[in-house]
Order: sequence, then structure tokens, then C-alpha cells
Amino acid sequence: MEVSPKRRINGFERPFHPLQVLAWVVFGTDVFIYVVFGLPLVGESGARLAVALFYALSVVFLVVATYRATACDPSDPNIVVPPSAAEDTDSMPFCGVCNVPVFVRSKHCRACSKCVDVFDHHCMWLNNCVGGQNYYAFFVAVSAVSVMIGIILSTWLYLLVDIFLNADDFDLRIQEIGFMKNLPREFFVALLVTMVGINGPLFLLDFQLVVLHIFLASQHLTTYEYIMTKRSQLEDAENEARETESGGQEATERALTKRVRTLPHWMDWIVFSRCGKKMRKQPAKNAVEQIGNPSDTDGSGTDREAETREVVLEAERGSSTAPPPGAAPEASPEAVPEAAPKAAADYSAAGIGSASSSSAPAPGVAGGGGAPP
Repeated sequence: MEVSPKRRINGFERPFHPLQVLAWVVFGTDVFIYVVFGLPLVGESGARLAVALFYALSVVFLVVATYRATACDPSDPNIVVPPSAAEDTDSMPFCGVCNVPVFVRSKHCRACSKCVDVFDHHCMWLNNCVGGQNYYAFFVAVSAVSVMIGIILSTWLYLLVDIFLNADDFDLRIQEIGFMKNLPREFFVALLVTMVGINGPLFLLDFQLVVLHIFLASQHLTTYEYIMTKRSQLEDAENEARETESGGQEATERALTKRVRTLPHWMDWIVFSRCGKKMRKQPAKNAVEQIGNPSDTDGSGTDREAETREVVLEAERGSSTAPPPGAAPEASPEAVPEAAPKAAADYSAAGIGSASSSSAPAPGVAGGGGAPP
């Protein structure tokens, strides 16, 4: 009999994810280099003090928010304390992996081996799922990263311009700092160019992530729901365009405007990225059954295994809970059948996914990870 993996409580449980460790190393190195070589070279003492203050605040917010988002257990409360027999659970999706009814917006994450309440995504940088209980801390952490890297990048760019336009003043400042006076000018040029090259892309990626989550909040959507919605809309638009012989692109655009607002691909590609994972051969797409509650299932699931395909979000393996009645989009199936009470299907979706009592496969959507918080 296959033993279910241990449920991960939070992101500090071992093993740590390699990207989580990388985030700590990059953060520590960036802070050290900036404090030692960046801040002391800012010209005016008043400007230096102001920059140091805002930078320190951004670091404090980042550390506290990241700790809270990582240490939090965003599990669905029903897997911690199962509902009593007196409670009405007929209308709730049933997770065949956790073996309990769960809330409608909960999804089962295979990486964490648990259902997450108001599931947003599995964050590899935190080594934890982001859900209703730690989403705010996650957003503060991502925003603090954007502010922190923005300050760092602005300082490095200022110094890079200053070293060429005001070489004498720059050299004078170097001579006033004891441990720097013997370092050649070429060292600072190389350092500044390197730090701009590293922090520039990081800032763009993280700022894009902040804008994306502001947009999602305005639409009252989680990352998972947004991916599912956009994937469904794109597929519906493609089907409509194929059915309209002369409609083409116009038919696609009309189909998209009829539904939930989405961002252009250059703004949300980060959550659809496969993060270097190899593309698997796609099977034929099938319509997704509408399942209302556990009593609607027929107990079958094993026959659908050949129709499954992998979907990636945050480059983690996860599974997903069936969407609420009336909200299931038509998309390609992504189910990994599980032998569990009520024949619930464990849906696979790298970091996003759920298990429901449905024998129907969950809609599959490609997703990806973002910049480290």
C-alpha cells in the first residue's frame, strides 16, 4: 500500500527548496555589498541618511513579512479539525488525498501534501503555499523586495554615472573611506556594472509580480483562478475562431472581451512559465464535467488516467480541488486518479491543484514561478 507523504506544516520544514536557499544567499549578499560599498559612497550626508533609512525600513518589512509568510500554515481548517457528523458537508468538495470535505476555494498541493484554504499558488522561494492565511504577508514581502531592489538599483546607477561624470569627486570620496582608498578605480566600475546587471532584471521581474497581484486583487481572483480563467478563455476563443471561417483574430478578441478581464501576455507570462521544465506531449483535449458535490460522482477515475497531462505553476508538483458549481471552465484535463473514499480525483498541477470527489478531471493550466520574495 502506498504511504501518503507527510503533510508539510510550513516553509521552514526540511528539506529546504534550492530556490529558497538561493533567495537567502542572494538577499544576504546584496545587502552586504550595498551596505559596505554602496551607501558609504553616496555624496551628501543628508541624502545618505535618507537612503539608509528607507533602505533599512524595506529590509525590515521584507524580513518580517517573509518570515510570517514562510512560517504560516495555510491549510484548510477542515484537514486540521475534520467537520463533525452534524455539519452539512454535502455541498463541499471532497479531497480524496486528505480524506475530508474542504472549502470550495481550497486546493490540494502535492508539494505540501495538504489542502490550502483560498489557494493562490505554491511559492518555491518560500517553500510554502500561499493561501488566504498568508497572502497578505506574501504581498508585503514581494512589495518590500521591489522597494529594496529599487533603492539598490537607483544607488548603483547614480554611482555609475557619477564615477564617469565626476571622477575627481568620486575618487575623493574613496580616499576618505579607509578600507577603500587602496582599491583601484576599475574595481568600482566592475562592481557597479555587475550590480546593475544583477539587480536590474530582478527589479523588473519583481515589479511585474507586484503589478500582477494588484490586478488580481482588483479582480478578486487568486493566481490559480486567474490562470484557470485565462486558459479557459483562450481555449474558448480559439474554438470560436476555428468555427468562424472568416473571423480569425477578430473572433478571438471578441471572445476574450466577453469574459473576465485579463492582462496581456507580456504582463502575466511569469505565472504561465514552465521554468525550464520539459514540455510533455499533449493528449487530446476533452470537455470538463460539471460536478456539484460528492454525491454526484460515479466512483470512476482510473479510466481517465491516460487523458491526463502535466500543468506547471511555480515549477512545483501539486494537485487541485474541483471548482465550485457553475465555475468549472472547459479546459484540458489534468487529473491523477487516487484510490480514496468517494473516489475523489487528485488533480495534478505543479504547485496548484486540488482534489475533489469528482471523477471528472480538473482543468489544466500552465503556470510558473516569479521573482524571489
